[in-house]
Amino acid sequence: MPKVSVVMPVYNGEKYLREAIDSILNQTLSDFEFIIIDDGSTDNTESIIKSYSDRRIRYIKNEKNLGVAESLNKGLDMAQGEYIARMDADDISMPKRFEKQVKYMDRHKNIAVCGGSMETFGEVTRKKAYAISDKEIVKIAFLFNSCIFHPTVMMRRSVMEAQHYRYDVNYDKVEDFELWSRIICKYNISSIKSILLKYRIHKNQVTQNYDEKYRHLLEESKRKYLENAGIELSSKEIRAINDYSLEIINYDEQTKDLILAFKKIIEENRKSMF
Repeated sequence: MPKVSVVMPVYNGEKYLREAIDSILNQTLSDFEFIIIDDGSTDNTESIIKSYSDRRIRYIKNEKNLGVAESLNKGLDMAQGEYIARMDADDISMPKRFEKQVKYMDRHKNIAVCGGSMETFGEVTRKKAYAISDKEIVKIAFLFNSCIFHPTVMMRRSVMEAQHYRYDVNYDKVEDFELWSRIICKYNISSIKSILLKYRIHKNQVTQNYDEKYRHLLEESKRKYLENAGIELSSKEIRAINDYSLEIINYDEQTKDLILAFKKIIEENRKSMF
């Protein structure tokens, strides 16, 4: 059994795919399987993947385009490692990413999901995005936005299997936030401060193309999360939080102070999620 199962879906990703694959195969921690799901690509994605002879690669091709969530679920079902790492086909993992995350997860048995910070590049105005490491502050930060950067995530497979956690295909574009909002109600989620990934910014990304459907699904995810925490807010209040959260681009000290203030209000005036 490999230590880590890497799950990477790709759809028409020929432009950046080789950089992404190389960054995984060149990790300092080499005990992993690399599950690549080609989600019905029509470009040269398949030929690029098949050009590699590394035995750690497990290649799956969907007969038709199923979407990110369903493709990820295929990867989760196939995974055999103690940990499951996410990867996107347009990003670059830092060489010691897996080494650092496995070391952290081995030491912190109470953490179900571990993320990390990122360095952005491409069509970008900001250079770095820092994740929140405090597992208690994360619970409050989730009211605003997903403070776990999806392509940096490493999950504990025993937790994913015990509760059969999978991505909800009904939450396209926010499937990661919806999944974390369920897991965090029962388990701890945290991040390490180290920059684990180079996150490519380009115009075709979901996160660069917010629309009304995206906002609605994000609001619905937050509503469910609040209900699980024993907090009831009106649709107008949730929309206000959501509109503000879309403006958060980094969890700097000012944002952290706001989150802590919000935590105090909840603890003093509503049923605590802790």
